[in-house]
Amino acid sequence: GRPLKALVELWVGPIRRIHSVNIENEDGAMTPYRAMLKFKPGTKTLKISTEGSHEFPLEFGAEVPNMVKFKQSWKATQAVFDAGPKTIVQGGSTEGGGGSVRYFNIPDTVESVQMVLWSRDLGKRTVKAKIEVLQGPNSIRQLYDLHCGGSTQPYHAIIPTPGTGWTIRVIATNYMEFPFEAVVTPYEEIDPNDRYGGFYGPNSYDLGSGDWHGPDRTTGNSNLSGKSNWWEK
Repeated sequence: GRPLKALVELWVGPIRRIHSVNIENEDGAMTPYRAMLKFKPGTKTLKISTEGSHEFPLEFGAEVPNMVKFKQSWKATQAVFDAGPKTIVQGGSTEGGGGSVRYFNIPDTVESVQMVLWSRDLGKRTVKAKIEVLQGPNSIRQLYDLHCGGSTQPYHAIIPTPGTGWTIRVIATNYMEFPFEAVVTPYEEIDPNDRYGGFYGPNSYDLGSGDWHGPDRTTGNSNLSGKSNWWEK
């Protein structure tokens, strides 16, 4: 499990970057990066780069889905966002930065979560945020520095949280006039009735295989559906 450092960028032409996420993970084998990005039709360039030393290479895979898979994945993103409890994350000063901080405590039975950041209902502005995934007191194990369109480009990612003691911290890094909403829901959960440590899930659209899971084809597991804020369980 070596460190994972990467910069993912989506470009339109030679000078306009419409999406970027800077990734710094302590253990790239235990906490791989998986995300889905929607963008407008037209020619785009996806760039993957790393600033790590040559002892720490990385592998990546990217897929441009066909129309059927696109409609399925887009429907899933909207279903996750509409079904989950939303948390408003407000920007900071007029110079940017100093925005609000939101915490999501992850239950020990949840092995991974899915996160959607979107400004669809709050002015459809650009989303800029720093996502810190901590295990233990202020011990950052995963760090994602995000910039995306927000209105037409919601950010939908799977964040691994294996083991115990995880907390996700979302920090707004944009102006006060650029709020967005965050939704965090379980993706894989340990089955308490399985003596061998089996899992529920995946509980929504599988970003790895493109298959649906769960009886309602959206969130699948109903264990936490009665909670207004499942991370406070």
